[in-house]
Amino acid sequence: KGINGKSGNGAAFVIYGNDGGSYSNIDVDTLLSSEGFAIYGENASDNMSHSLSSGGDFNADGIDDMLLGAYVNAEGGSNAGAGYMVMGKDGSSRSDVDLVTLTNNDGIKVYGDAADDRLAQATSYGDVNGDGYSDLIMGATLGDNASANGGETVIIWGRDFSQSVVSGLVGDAGANNIV
Repeated sequence: KGINGKSGNGAAFVIYGNDGGSYSNIDVDTLLSSEGFAIYGENASDNMSHSLSSGGDFNADGIDDMLLGAYVNAEGGSNAGAGYMVMGKDGSSRSDVDLVTLTNNDGIKVYGDAADDRLAQATSYGDVNGDGYSDLIMGATLGDNASANGGETVIIWGRDFSQSVVSGLVGDAGANNIV
């Protein structure tokens, strides 16, 4: 099904919990902002949300974030893949998020570095380096930095982003940190 005018772009829906313990049926096509919000994939055929997980509290603001994968996104090459970290927000009313217009106030995008890497076909998080911040973990199942289609795991270190997030930075194999 095409979502938000694109075919195969994918979508994820966040449904807010409540303390009442019961829910009526919710139609995501008519989701009210008081019930939750949608996250729409960036490009046609990206298959965004094939993989999704909590991102823990990646930006250390006290609110959990979301990690979503679009493993056939083509920004880094055909099927290079992309992962999106969408920051959680305080409150129970949020506008839908269209990843086309994702700003560094709402999250970040990490895209695969070569065709057919399929970055973010698997997503997770954990405090990998023991610094107290949630780190993002994304698998590139066919990444070939070490061997042809041998696979790669990409880890983006979490930290306190209260000062600023600078967009447009590009890392390399030796320095893939967000600063």
